[in-house]
Amino acid sequence: MRVYLVYIAMLLFAILVVVQIIRVQFVEGVELKHEAETMTLSMRTIEAPRGNIYADNDRKTSLALSVPRYRVYMDLNDCREP
Repeated sequence: MRVYLVYIAMLLFAILVVVQIIRVQFVEGVELKHEAETMTLSMRTIEAPRGNIYADNDRKTSLALSVPRYRVYMDLNDCREP
């Protein structure tokens, strides 16, 4: 008898999971896709590196080198309400 209760509970859980997948995919899919695109796409202009400067000799001694440095931040506390 207990085995049947476990089987029924697992069947109900599987049905609820499938219903939730269908709801998210078809009912809220367009809205969630638009929200994801607005939250993840960020267009920024990054200046090109200026280049290295070498001496005019046989060994091509470097006088100045360009070293790119970037700072990337991510705010995990930024939660937007719908």
